[in-house]
Amino acid sequence: MVGEGNGVAGRALVDSLLRLEVEGTTAYGDALYWRGALAETAQEAERDYRRVIVEYPLSYYADDALLAIAELEQARGDRAGALQHMLRFVREHPVSAMRSTAALAAAGLAFDQRDTRTGCAMITEARASAAAKDVEQKNKIDYYASRYACSAVDAQAATQVAVTPPRDTVMPPPVVPAPVKITKPVKPPAVKTPVEKKPAGVETPVVESPPVVEKPVAEKPVPAAKPHGIYTIQLAAFNTQAEAERLVAALAKRDVPARVSGTSKPFRVRLDFYPTRAAAAAEVAALKARGIISFVTTEEPPPQAKTP
Repeated sequence: MVGEGNGVAGRALVDSLLRLEVEGTTAYGDALYWRGALAETAQEAERDYRRVIVEYPLSYYADDALLAIAELEQARGDRAGALQHMLRFVREHPVSAMRSTAALAAAGLAFDQRDTRTGCAMITEARASAAAKDVEQKNKIDYYASRYACSAVDAQAATQVAVTPPRDTVMPPPVVPAPVKITKPVKPPAVKTPVEKKPAGVETPVVESPPVVEKPVAEKPVPAAKPHGIYTIQLAAFNTQAEAERLVAALAKRDVPARVSGTSKPFRVRLDFYPTRAAAAAEVAALKARGIISFVTTEEPPPQAKTP
């Protein structure tokens, strides 16, 4: 609703969810995050984000709230506060898909404050967490590492960088997993086959191989065309088609094939059609890991539509 310009109705819906959920539950924390994400002012958004990271650290959106606070702080010029929240994100969310992005942002903030040691440590963390196929991210990491001459000594300090929590937040103690003993399988000793000795003067008979008969290659059946689904993924909506086309072009550079849906406003930017909602939801999760926010919706596909 908010993406299509109906902010009042969208925020009213989130407020109704907050009234329905029990305060203290993870569901309440999720709704609190979305109230912050759809807030009209930065002050209201930051208030809800801080409640999520302090009161609901197990919320699905706790990592998103941390990044959002850091971005708000950076926007108003509080680079030290933004750095501390980025460092906290790297420490508390080791398996997050956004960890490499947060570490690289922390490196940039540290370098701006002439803290080369922390910056190079975060470069190491960003490289270790970057996805193998994210060439753009790796290029950024290499650029910073080269520009600030991050040496191997600086890289070794990655685990020693102190992450001091901001004064308004409370960090839980780190959970140290128990060591796991890995036992390698024992390979059985090779058994040598005795070689039979041939008596002297006895020739080995030559056995002719039978002629090879080529089998006719059976033609592979042509798979039937998959039916088009009604599920699609929407990324944004605009009042003009030019704005929508610009986003489509930007997504194409990131290997995300999008399209403009609709002939009048709002012009929606969507992907192709999916046979099931589950398939579309899986793609939404994959896009979120790349920092692209989207959601599943339905649409009647045209005859020429393609199904992934």
